[in-house]
Amino acid sequence: MIIHFTQNIKHLRKLRGMTMKEVAKALGVDYSSVVKYEHGKSYPKVENLLLLGEILDVNLHDLFYHDFTTGPPPTATPNTSEDQSTLIRVIADLQREIDELRTDIIERDDPEDIALIKAERDRFIKDNPELAQQLGISSDQEPT
Repeated sequence: MIIHFTQNIKHLRKLRGMTMKEVAKALGVDYSSVVKYEHGKSYPKVENLLLLGEILDVNLHDLFYHDFTTGPPPTATPNTSEDQSTLIRVIADLQREIDELRTDIIERDDPEDIALIKAERDRFIKDNPELAQQLGISSDQEPT
């Protein structure tokens, strides 16, 4: 499965007549962050991914997996702002919980916890090799 995320952001942004600075302002991030997104150097946090989908009027599956340079997907379904707002709140809450748990585990420096984190990371890499590569996740990294 080919991931078209970076080229889609640029294509859809231009199609909507937006500059990178306008997208950055709408996301609440620096201009340099949007440059990195469009060049595949980094990816937005989950809550910003949802907001980006709303800004570009595209669902996240299509944003990642459909090549918009060839035209719209056959079953394009725009996101509703109510759905997006709910998802953003839920994901932001989950992200905070994950960050708190990760900090707690790392601070304890428990070898069993570290081994569990590494196993989950390796499973993610195995299940999502292309996304892991694009995100710069590799099995030789120490959990942070």
